[in-house]
Amino acid sequence: MKYRILRDNELRDLEPQLKHFLIVNGVHDDEWKRINSEDPDKAIELVQIFSDNMLQRFYESIEYLEKRTADRCFLFRCQQEKIEMITFSLANKDAFDITNTDEFQQALADPENFDDYVQGQKVYTVGREQEIHAMMEQGHRPIKGDLWEFFSTNLKKTQNDSIT
Repeated sequence: MKYRILRDNELRDLEPQLKHFLIVNGVHDDEWKRINSEDPDKAIELVQIFSDNMLQRFYESIEYLEKRTADRCFLFRCQQEKIEMITFSLANKDAFDITNTDEFQQALADPENFDDYVQGQKVYTVGREQEIHAMMEQGHRPIKGDLWEFFSTNLKKTQNDSIT
């Protein structure tokens, strides 16, 4: 397997896609029931292939990832050839718990609540989707690009201010 078998709740959510996948691969309802009861290894193999296909498509669609601790945030922009990172921490570690969405939103109201900005990038070592998979297994989650844009703009502004 390239990634992992989808969890039961994920498979339930993707049941129409799984049925379509099975039909495209020549496995109709009665055949699927027979395989499940008589050849469970074959059924698992089909679910593994389906899982890899679905996760591959999902990872290909991801542009931004985020991971937060109580006082630090890591943002990633997943480009085709490289991944970019912005990380920052709370200026006052006792003021907010940024793992709490409401408190994070409150902290975002004033960019002065954050400091210790670090920006970096690296080329993927094992492939874009495999690295995204590994990061998601470590607790990173997909996000929209708004937060990335907000902090990349503030970071550039801060850098420009310090140069002049």
